Amino acid sequence: MRAEDEAQILACIPSLRRYARGLTGDPDRADDLVQDTLERAWSRYSRWQRRGELRAWMFGIMHNHFIDG
Repeated sequence: MRAEDEAQILACIPSLRRYARGLTGDPDRADDLVQDTLERAWSRYSRWQRRGELRAWMFGIMHNHFIDG
């Protein structure tokens, strides 16, 4: 993973938290959702297509995980 991408992922955390709280309505569940999203992004990083924004990809991971959950 490139250091620039790692920094972008970490910079997304506050926005991911806000989105997760909106989805779940529960701060504890939201934090779990953020953690799951970060774990999935880290483990699937090699699948990310650099044509798109990393931020959008991560929000997609979160949204899909929430829907599937």
